[in-house]
Amino acid sequence: MSTLFLKKVSCNAIFIYFLATFEIIYVKEEVFLLELFSIRFKEERKNKGLTQEQLAKEFFLNKSSISRYEKGTQMPEMVMLQKFAEYFDVSVDYLLGRTDERNLKKETSKLDSGVKTIAAHRINPYEDISEEGINKINEYIEMIRIMEQNKK
Repeated sequence: MSTLFLKKVSCNAIFIYFLATFEIIYVKEEVFLLELFSIRFKEERKNKGLTQEQLAKEFFLNKSSISRYEKGTQMPEMVMLQKFAEYFDVSVDYLLGRTDERNLKKETSKLDSGVKTIAAHRINPYEDISEEGINKINEYIEMIRIMEQNKK
């Protein structure tokens, strides 16, 4: 019976050790992200040439909130993170230190936003369509749209 008790204690001790270790790793990672955020947030504010007070006014915050973000004692809510990222023209991932790329914006389509699908076949697949060519495609699409409306 004592062997069973020892096994049970050992398992519990290992489990507790695992939880404690996991908690320490989790806390360290969270602290690391907070430190990176505070550094990048301060850099972005300075790059814009703003004081803490000026930035606070932009977002209807207290200067003390900006100060806490820069000291790494507080992390803004996700909505504020997104607003800051948009304001600084960087990604949230960059602010949080998840990437070193400042901006991960996807390239916007050159074609008319009303177009759902368009297919084209190139004779030479290694040449790209010029701006003038894209403009002609958009003009053609608009002409087709007008023709369709006139049929109604």
